[in-house]
Amino acid sequence: MVLRTILDGKDMMEFLRNLIIMLPVIVISLSFHEAAHGYMAYKMGDPTAKNMGRLTLNPLKHLDPIGFAAMLLVGFGWAKPVQFNPNNFKDFKRGTILTAIAGPLANLLLAVCAFVLYTVVVCILAASSSLALLTTSGALETLMKILIYLYLGNITLMIFNLIPVPPLDGSKVLLSVLPSKHYRFVLNYERYGMYILIVLLYLNILDGPIDAALGFFIDLFEKSFLGVASLLGL
Repeated sequence: MVLRTILDGKDMMEFLRNLIIMLPVIVISLSFHEAAHGYMAYKMGDPTAKNMGRLTLNPLKHLDPIGFAAMLLVGFGWAKPVQFNPNNFKDFKRGTILTAIAGPLANLLLAVCAFVLYTVVVCILAASSSLALLTTSGALETLMKILIYLYLGNITLMIFNLIPVPPLDGSKVLLSVLPSKHYRFVLNYERYGMYILIVLLYLNILDGPIDAALGFFIDLFEKSFLGVASLLGL
């Protein structure tokens, strides 16, 4: 995955520097993702997440120590999943779908914000003929790396979570749109989803589709930026 690729092929000092930069990226990304699930469930009529104190960006409420360490070291990890009871939703199907996609959409929003901030800084430096600061200023270089990692990491997190395999968010969307007879069939095998996911990751079966989706979104972001820059005469 992207997080793993970022850390590949680096010497130990570079690895440690990138690891330190990744800390706030992972904390912010996972906290936004889980808080978005909880907030949407609450808006749909289920107070479970609110009662458990999950409607917050406080990372201590969301991070799983083992999942956090795994994401840092191997690029695949997890947070504490937000609990919700779809029976409390005003509309079962709509509530389940919106709650499931709220997390990935939060990651998309973070990616957009990081990309916009990054391009604004680059444009300001280019306009003032100060692009050299990107490599000569340690603080500025670190900030730009954080923004790049936020941008790429959150796109990857969004794409990964939309894969329709339990316990990922995409599986909940899939279950919600299936006819009742298929819903029950898939639900019976949901508990095996994590094992299926691990096998898919181990065999690198998901790498191709994820890389293709990632390339699509990066191309979309860059073309959007070039379009806006052209309109502004930059």
